[in-house]
Amino acid sequence: MTDEENVYKTIQERSKFIIDRGDEWTKEISSAKNYIATPDLKNWTFGKSAGLDNTYHSNGGTAKKWLYSIGFIDILKLPDSKFKKTVLKSFETWTTRVKTFDILDKFNKDQINNQRFEILVHNSLLPKTLLNKTNTKESNQFFFDEGFKKVIVREITVRSRKVVSDAKIKHGVICAVCEFDFAKTYGAHGFGFIEMHHLNPVKDGQRKTNVSDLQPVCPNCHRMLHKGDRLLSIDELKKIIKNQKRNSST
Repeated sequence: MTDEENVYKTIQERSKFIIDRGDEWTKEISSAKNYIATPDLKNWTFGKSAGLDNTYHSNGGTAKKWLYSIGFIDILKLPDSKFKKTVLKSFETWTTRVKTFDILDKFNKDQINNQRFEILVHNSLLPKTLLNKTNTKESNQFFFDEGFKKVIVREITVRSRKVVSDAKIKHGVICAVCEFDFAKTYGAHGFGFIEMHHLNPVKDGQRKTNVSDLQPVCPNCHRMLHKGDRLLSIDELKKIIKNQKRNSST
């Protein structure tokens, strides 16, 4: 069995256990903030319970990292779509079968207050229109505070994780310079990985940033853009690569 197949089997077993004997896991269910589904979206369980070979992760952070590593993603971070609504509806339907704790009520309150919940499905279930999203008008309308200073123990330049997440959805995760695709090279382990390059350096000071101000680049190209006395543009670095290839072939 693959890792995903093992996890799906575990989800199905845990889902039945939660529905039939959820009172034995009331404490775990009441504290859980992420849920994971089988491909048919009919069976759900909380992330810590869905380990490989029926193991149980005592640490939620460890569980999430492992699930991410085999290709599961949080659909709440995706733009609104028919697929997203279908997943949420299936999750809602499943929660009504759990009588020992009102999971849906906790989820709804979280969406109003903290937005710490994660609803995870495997990336193989996503429609191509979401995997290769190139235009998210809604995300492009939001601006985020970046570049301002705050003191914790030392002064740091603040970057917005939300604008980076939205930029990945808008621009995709292929390097804008060399077109490197981490998923093609590393499979599920590399899915969704890319660095986001600020076209206007955040070190220049506080500003309003939106997703159009960022571009996806691989770590190598990112370092090359910032190398030297001035920031190179993406087009300039493309020309350098093109010239180098031409010189190498002669």
